[in-house]
Amino acid sequence: MLAKFRRDYAKAPEDPVMVDLVTSLQPVSPEFKDLWQRHDVNGCSEGVKTVQIDGAPPVTFEHTTYTVDDEPDLRLVVFAPVEATADGSSAA
Repeated sequence: MLAKFRRDYAKAPEDPVMVDLVTSLQPVSPEFKDLWQRHDVNGCSEGVKTVQIDGAPPVTFEHTTYTVDDEPDLRLVVFAPVEATADGSSAA
């Protein structure tokens, strides 16, 4: 997550809100400080999410996030349902 935030931060390194956020988090979160100093940047995201809606069985999705070239602040997120196995669990 922080590597994705760093990508957004790099677009506006002079933005006082972003600078204040990073400055305020470093002294209160050793984990944030350590990760921030690594300078990792990540532009894409993918994984698996499970959604549970009251009264319905959980549904699992694979997801991928893309950045739109002509609109760098716009993200396209694609969700694809994962097929359930015979015992009702999701097959990833």
